[in-house]
Amino acid sequence: MVPARFLLRAFVMAGLLAPGVLASAPAALGQTDLDRVQRLAVNWVPAKPYHYWAFSRPTLFITYPAVEKSLPVDEVVAEIADRGVLAGRLISSLRGDPQEGKKLPAVILDCQGPWSVGLAVELFKNKDTRFQMVPMFNSTTGLDGALDPGAARTLAALVGLRSEAGKTGDKESPPVFILDRSRLDPKARLKNDLILPAAAYFRGKGISSVVYVHDSAAEGEAAWASDIADRLKRLRPTIQVKTVRLNPPK
Repeated sequence: MVPARFLLRAFVMAGLLAPGVLASAPAALGQTDLDRVQRLAVNWVPAKPYHYWAFSRPTLFITYPAVEKSLPVDEVVAEIADRGVLAGRLISSLRGDPQEGKKLPAVILDCQGPWSVGLAVELFKNKDTRFQMVPMFNSTTGLDGALDPGAARTLAALVGLRSEAGKTGDKESPPVFILDRSRLDPKARLKNDLILPAAAYFRGKGISSVVYVHDSAAEGEAAWASDIADRLKRLRPTIQVKTVRLNPPK
């Protein structure tokens, strides 16, 4: 029988599992355990090829099936019920003057996980924009199925909306990068990989501006999360960076 460690590594190399699983899987993991492992949110794996595939993460959450049943899916989806209205307002603010002939900007959603996920789905579903979804978090809950509250809620949104997400939008559509702001909590277990395209890459795809959407109480650049601020600054001066505060209902 092939040792479980080698099976896991083969899955990673084949793109079926996230690399982080190797760090959390016990050396004595047996085939019975492997059979119980379930992949969640697989509809969020972007299809190749598309312009921003290299910057996305496969968003494969490895967990026991029992964990999915315990997620507050209905509660979280109900809380973000206004995502369509908010996304509509956001799209209106992104369009600018149509006579200028500019492409829609790239969008970075850096809100609490459920809102980032919900808004990204709406931006993707909008027939006039069809944003390319670029999830930037990828994590494993660990074989013990433990989740911090923030990760559980983000995972609940992914599970609840995965049937609406599809694979990707039009190849030429602008990207929407999906982040979970709860990563800033020291106890958070949801890993976010903050790998943004360089300014030259954006320009090569005809994008001249980036809109950073947040849900913090701060204004302007003060709202930029500490782990992404330098990356946003490096886009200047050739890429315009705008900041928009999302005001979800309480």
